[in-house]
Amino acid sequence: MEVKIMEKIKDMKYFLLAIGIIAVEQYPTFYLKANQPLWQVWLLITVFLFISLGTLWIGKRLAIISSENILGKWQTWKISLIGFFSLFILKITGGIVLVIEKGNGATTANQSALEQLTVTPILLFIITVITAPIVEEMVFRGLILNKTFHFSYAGIAVSSFLFALLHTPMDFGSWIIYGGMGLVLGMVYKHSKKIEHALMIHFLNNFVAITLMFL
Repeated sequence: MEVKIMEKIKDMKYFLLAIGIIAVEQYPTFYLKANQPLWQVWLLITVFLFISLGTLWIGKRLAIISSENILGKWQTWKISLIGFFSLFILKITGGIVLVIEKGNGATTANQSALEQLTVTPILLFIITVITAPIVEEMVFRGLILNKTFHFSYAGIAVSSFLFALLHTPMDFGSWIIYGGMGLVLGMVYKHSKKIEHALMIHFLNNFVAITLMFL
């Protein structure tokens, strides 16, 4: 009984660490604004890169990140591409539901917030393509699904729900997009046991999304 209690306390520590990392990552976003002085832009870039590296360091220390180099393997890219196209299908499905709910031109609250965020493109790129995938994968998949729930299906459900909640879903279509994204990334991580696969999928998804937005 005592051993189980200690294990539960340890699991809770990982969950609290996950909340702490998300809080640290979200805090600098309150300082984002249009027409910022150049020194503020570079300061924020430095802060977000520091958060990204710090999160990777934590992932390495907790053995969430693999010690082997898997990025050069074809298996990694195959899984990443399959996951990416799965997310693409989810986005189309969620987009159709959004149109049914709200009419043509409807988009998620998270996407609208990004489009209205008139900050320097390089800063927006750092936040969405580098920091967000690293932090969100380490938190929702690494710390919550892996360390707190030990790859259980309950962990996939909880991590997917919290992941979706972070992206402020205001309608059913948004829940499909972000909740579905959490499910796909969670299932990839559960079956491969490699956080790098989920990271690659998340990177590709955000890179394509932000590139299309810039265009």
